[in-house]
Amino acid sequence: MSNKRKCYEQIQAEQMRIKGCTPGITGCCQQGATGARGSTGLKGNTGATGPSGPTGSTGPAGLTGPTGPYGPTGFCGGSGTTGPTGPTGLGETGPTGPTGPRGLAGTNGTNGSTGPAGATGPAGITGPAGATGQAGATGPAGATGLSGFIGSTGATGATGSIQRFIPFSTGSIQTDEVTINPPVVMGFGSHQVINPLSSPVQYTQYAFTISVSGTLSNLQASADAHYIANTAQTSWTYNFTIFKSSCSGTENPTLGYSSTGLNAIVTFPPVTSSTFPTGQYVSVCGTAPGPIAVTSGDRIAVLLTSNLFGSPPAFDEVAFTAGMFYST
Repeated sequence: MSNKRKCYEQIQAEQMRIKGCTPGITGCCQQGATGARGSTGLKGNTGATGPSGPTGSTGPAGLTGPTGPYGPTGFCGGSGTTGPTGPTGLGETGPTGPTGPRGLAGTNGTNGSTGPAGATGPAGITGPAGATGQAGATGPAGATGLSGFIGSTGATGATGSIQRFIPFSTGSIQTDEVTINPPVVMGFGSHQVINPLSSPVQYTQYAFTISVSGTLSNLQASADAHYIANTAQTSWTYNFTIFKSSCSGTENPTLGYSSTGLNAIVTFPPVTSSTFPTGQYVSVCGTAPGPIAVTSGDRIAVLLTSNLFGSPPAFDEVAFTAGMFYST
């Protein structure tokens, strides 16, 4: 039904309601049958729009008719059947064939024949035991001799020599302290750089005094060093030299320390940057046999020098020790 038709019917129903008529009740105006729809007239010109009339009062709401029932839901179509799975390409594994019979064991070879034993020679005949002879008669006792004279006591021998061992060591020391000049004086677990070189006091602080005239011999010296990893270095030599200074009563001025000529040398070998890739401890030793004569009252000191200036580039730790015999 068109919108215009719906609008027309609503207007008629409203007019009947205003008149107090209800469709289908006697005594009320009833709407006659709807006539046939006339033909649509020609469209005329639209007249001028008249003034808007006053808004009418809102009529009572009409009754809403009941909602019709829902139609039944149609049946769902059934699921189609799944098609069969196609055959697998590979065929079945055939049965395992029977195990073949075990082969026969080979025959053992025959042992070689044993050679004949050599013939044993006949044993010799044992001779008869000899008869035991008779014991001889005991001879008479000899006469007692005369007592001898006791000799006189011999002269006392010369006093034997006495040997003492004298040790030295530097204690903790820096690698750059030992150079050509000035030297380092070693003591008994300590050391000092002698500067100025003519200072007898610094020598005497690390010296020992000869009590009885005698000799110094068998100077043995050694040094331990730790090499820095992957560091090259030329050979490095250290000299251990015995110095002495005489003293008797009061010396004014003090007699200076001078070399005795007893000198032990130790040398560390040269290394390249790949000789010790992870570092290495190395010990070197040297000796000087002597002997060197010393006099009672002499002060003895050990001086340590190197053959090069500066600090060895490959050493990060170094230590020195020495020892010798003092004989009277």
